[in-house]
Amino acid sequence: MRHDVINGWWTARTRKGNADGYYTKSMQTTDKATAESDAVVWYNNLQVRIDQGYVPVSKSVNQICDLYLKQLNNEVTRGDRKQRNYDDYKTVVDKFIREYFGKKQIDRIRTKDVENFIIWRQNYYLTGKGATQKTVTYKRNGKDITRPAQKPKSTTVSALATLKTALNGVFTTAVRSDFMAEQNIPRIEISTRKTKARGAQKRPAFTSNEYDTIVRKMRQWIKPEQNPNNAPRITQLNDRKVLLREYFLILTNSGLRPGTETDGLLWQHVSFPLNKAKQKYPLLLITGKTGSREVAAMPRSVAYFERIKKHQRSRTGNNPAPDQHVFSTPDGEHVKLDSLRQVFERMMTDIGITQNANGNKFTLYSCRHTYATFRLTNAEIPITLLAKNMGTSIEMIERHYGHLDVRKMADVLGSHK
Repeated sequence: MRHDVINGWWTARTRKGNADGYYTKSMQTTDKATAESDAVVWYNNLQVRIDQGYVPVSKSVNQICDLYLKQLNNEVTRGDRKQRNYDDYKTVVDKFIREYFGKKQIDRIRTKDVENFIIWRQNYYLTGKGATQKTVTYKRNGKDITRPAQKPKSTTVSALATLKTALNGVFTTAVRSDFMAEQNIPRIEISTRKTKARGAQKRPAFTSNEYDTIVRKMRQWIKPEQNPNNAPRITQLNDRKVLLREYFLILTNSGLRPGTETDGLLWQHVSFPLNKAKQKYPLLLITGKTGSREVAAMPRSVAYFERIKKHQRSRTGNNPAPDQHVFSTPDGEHVKLDSLRQVFERMMTDIGITQNANGNKFTLYSCRHTYATFRLTNAEIPITLLAKNMGTSIEMIERHYGHLDVRKMADVLGSHK
């Protein structure tokens, strides 16, 4: 027992088992006898929680949601996450997770509770509270957007995927903050796979011929456009066309996720070590969808990074600073995916390659799929290593690239040299 000299209250404490420090609690009384009696009750309850597998000190779901959103906001501030991404998760947290679980202790939630929550969410706009809404308000680019509510419909696959990610984020935050034991994280069984009835198809990647054609025609396509009457705009477009070429080549030779893993990439995150063959290769420290990881790009990518530096030196006379974004124009202006996407679509239209043989439209994400396809078909690399480098799972690779007969190539893929 310790006497607090500020307000006169007594405080109880007991040492943490197998850890440094103490558990403490104010008895909120100035009477020593009452404090001692209350301290015994508090200590016994603490031991019961420990014996039952709960953490000694827990927090409500609302409190953990606050921590989770603060963490996401910090990532936005650092440039590791888009504001739009944060807004989407905040809407899910505030509108669904808080509303359903609210003041419930985070470590008291079990798999059955999550199952009931998912059913509640799926019925929200059908028979629940959302069915009576006349308008829907959400954030987009930091602004509140209000639109008429659509007629009740089933929860989309995308909405369920966002819900699952946000809920996982809340539980993970609780574990990292020692307010929940990892073994007590409930299962979140939500199917986020589109059914064949909704047109599930293999992911569009470029064939070798298409890739070679794009690379060859890009050289001609990026030649500067001339328009003396609109020089600043044309210069800006030319800079983005030149940058797009390097962006395209880096994506197809690294497997990075465009946007989520490229928008926050700084030069201080890029190094060029030597591989066993004494070749330089780009080693990238990525923070994105699946957290932080190192990505080894193909050795030929060194030239693409060096060309970005060369473009800046030719314009400013200086190399990029360590804290400058890699994907920037020669004058140092950061160019994000949203801007490059428009230039990419224009390029593909001009080149005449806009969709694959099945009619699926090519996007910049096709570069990631092309990397995976080429590595699976042309390289002797274990699936486990490819999955780690791409920040995904073996199951996801088999699911999306199963048409490449991944399992039939297991012997080759497993004999990495």
